[in-house]
Amino acid sequence: QKCRTADHRNYIKKCLLPLQVNVSVTVWQEASNGEHNCIGSSAADRDANLLRSQLESWGTVNLRRRLVMDFGKEPTDPKLVDRAEVMERLLRCYQLEGLLDFGDNHNNDNNNNPDLNMGVGKRRIVKIDGAPVREELLQEILTELREWRGNGKRGGSSKNRERPSIKAECYMILRAPVEMEGESSRREKRRHKKMEGNKKLWDLALQAMKETDSEFATRCSEIAVTFGFTGSPHIDRQNASPFYGLSLGNFTEGTGCVSVECSPRIVAHVNTKNKLGRVDGRHPHWVTSYDSSQERFSLIYYDTLSAYQPPGPAIFTIPKA
Repeated sequence: QKCRTADHRNYIKKCLLPLQVNVSVTVWQEASNGEHNCIGSSAADRDANLLRSQLESWGTVNLRRRLVMDFGKEPTDPKLVDRAEVMERLLRCYQLEGLLDFGDNHNNDNNNNPDLNMGVGKRRIVKIDGAPVREELLQEILTELREWRGNGKRGGSSKNRERPSIKAECYMILRAPVEMEGESSRREKRRHKKMEGNKKLWDLALQAMKETDSEFATRCSEIAVTFGFTGSPHIDRQNASPFYGLSLGNFTEGTGCVSVECSPRIVAHVNTKNKLGRVDGRHPHWVTSYDSSQERFSLIYYDTLSAYQPPGPAIFTIPKA
C-alpha cells in the first residue's frame, strides 16, 4: 500500500518513538490550496473529451514525473509547486506539441490566452478490436440484460449506482459466489441475495469469458453490470491484474469504445461491442461518446483477489481460446 495519508505518517512517527523524527508525506488534502487542484469531485463529473479530465486520475507524483521524463522539464518541489501548477505546466507542454484543441468556443484570459483546462485532447489514437463472442451466447446475455434493466429487485433500477464516482444510469457489482457457512454479516447476506437474483446472468457472462480466456475466468472475482456507462476517466486501483470488457446493445458500431491511455501521447480505442477487450485499468481509461438515446450495456470482468501483477502495457493481444 502506498504511504500517502496522514494516518500513515502518524503510524510511522509512532513506530519511531522515542525518536523525534520529522516524517514528510505528501497528503493531497493538505497540499491542496485552491479549487483548481482538481476539476470535478469525481470521474462522473468530468468531460472525458478534455485532456485535463483524462489526466486527472493520475496522482500528482505521476504528473511531476511526466513533466520530467516525457517533456524534459526540471523537477518540481512539492513545497513550492502544487498540483494545480503541475497540471498547468503539463497542459502547456501538450499545447506546444499541438495536442490540445480549443475549437471556436473557448474561454480566454485577459491576455487572450486559451483556458488550458478546456482543451480537447488530440493525442494519437490507435484502434483495436476485442475477441468476438459467440453470437448465440451474445443473444442470451443481451436478453438477460434487458430483463435485468429496470428490475429493482435484481439491482437493475436506475436508482442503483453502486459506484457513484462513475457516470452510468445503473451500475451493479456481482461478486463471485461463495458458500455461506455459519453466521454471515448483513453485507454478505445482501451479496448472496443479489447473486441469487442474477445467477443466470453471472453464469452466461462467465461462459463468454471461459470461451475467450479460460485462465482469467478462474480468477474473475467481480463482474460490473452497467447500463448507460459513459465518459468517466478513472483508474481502477483495486485491480490485481488487467480487466476484460464486453458491451452489448443497439448503439452504433465504433462508438462507446473503451479508451485507455497507452503512453503520454497515445490513446487506444478498444472496440468491445459484442467483443471481449482486455485492458489494464491501472492506466486512465473511459468510455468514448455514443448516442445517449441508444442502448449500451456493459460487463466488466475484474480480478481483485489473486496475486498482484505489476501494471504493464495498457492493451494486449487477446489470448486464443
